[in-house]
Amino acid sequence: MTEKASVPARLAVWRNRHVFGITSKPYFFLTGQPGTDKDIQGAAKWLERAASQGHGPAQYMLGLMKLQGYGVEKSAQQAASLFEKAARQDYPPAAFALGMMYLQGRELPQDRDKAALWLEKAARKGNLQAIYELGRLTKQKDEKAWLEAMQTAAQGGYPPAQYDLGAAYMTGALGLPKSPEKGIFWLRKAAEQHYPQAAFDLGWAYETGTGTEQDLATAIRWYQAAAKQGYPRAQYQLGLLYGEGQGVSKDEAHALRLMQAAAQAGLADAQYALGVMYDLGSGTQQDFGKAMNWYLKAAAQDHAKAMYAIGNLYANGYGVNKDLKTARTWYCKAARLGLPQALKILDNPEDLDQSCPP
Repeated sequence: MTEKASVPARLAVWRNRHVFGITSKPYFFLTGQPGTDKDIQGAAKWLERAASQGHGPAQYMLGLMKLQGYGVEKSAQQAASLFEKAARQDYPPAAFALGMMYLQGRELPQDRDKAALWLEKAARKGNLQAIYELGRLTKQKDEKAWLEAMQTAAQGGYPPAQYDLGAAYMTGALGLPKSPEKGIFWLRKAAEQHYPQAAFDLGWAYETGTGTEQDLATAIRWYQAAAKQGYPRAQYQLGLLYGEGQGVSKDEAHALRLMQAAAQAGLADAQYALGVMYDLGSGTQQDFGKAMNWYLKAAAQDHAKAMYAIGNLYANGYGVNKDLKTARTWYCKAARLGLPQALKILDNPEDLDQSCPP
C-alpha cells in the first residue's frame, strides 16, 4: 500500500525504531525500509503478534493504530486496553496516551482522577509530555507546581512548555519577574523546534522591538516559519506586510492568498481584512458580494470594524439595495462595541439606548 502514515503513527514508529526482533518488522512495513514495500496491514499483523506476547512498545503502537483506525478496525476501547497493558509494564508513552484519553474525554468518559493517575505514572519515568500535562492539571490549585512542571519540561526540550515559559517571562506571569530577554530565549527554543505559536510571538517581538532590537526582516522570517505550518495569525500578519510593502516587496496578490488562508481558518481579523480587499479591489477584482460575505463572518465573531463596514455597504447600496435603516442597525452594533467611527455617526453617541433603540 502507498498510504502515508499519520503523524502519531510515524511518531510511534520513530520512538520504537530502536526495538529489534519482532517489532522491527512493523517498522519496516510502516516506513518501507530497508527495501520493504510499505504495508500497513502487514505492520498491524506483526504488531498484533508482538502485542499478544506482552511486548509493551508493540502494544502501544498497535493502540495508536486502533485509536485512529489506521490499517486496522478503529476501536477506542481496544486502544485504551492496549495502552493500559503497555503502561502497566512501565512504558511511559502508553501511560501518557491513556492519561490523555481520560483527560480529553473524547474517546473515553472524561475522568480527571484517572488521567492524573496515568500521567503521574508516565511523569515518574521522565516523560516530558506527562510532566507538562500533569502540571497543567494542577494549574488552578497549585500555581507553583505548575511552574515547576513547566520549567522541568521546558529544560528537557518540550516545545509547548518552552513556549509557555517564554510567554510567562514576557508578561511576568506565574510569579516570574518580567523579562522579555528570557522570554525571547524560551520562545526561540520552541520556535526552533517548529512550534508555530512561538515562531509567531517571536516574530511579533522583533516587529515591535519587545525585548530585543526592532528587526522587521527577522520578524518576517519567523512569521513565514509559522505561516508555513498553517498558523492563521502569522498568515494574517504577513498578509498585512505584503499588502503594504513593509519589509517585503509589495505583492497584493500574495497578500490576498495569505488572508484567504487565515480567514478560512476562522480568524476574525483576517476575515475582515479579506472583506476590505474585496471591497476595494485590492489584489483581486472588486466584489461587494464577497466583501459582504467575509464581513458577515467576522461580524459573527463580534468584530466591530466588520459591523461598521457592513453598515457602509447598506448605506451606499454597494452590492445590496440601499437601506439606511439596516445600515444604522449595523452602525449601532459597532457602536455598542465602542468603535469610535460608529459612535461618531450616531445622533447621540453618549446615549446609545436613545440612538439605537432595540
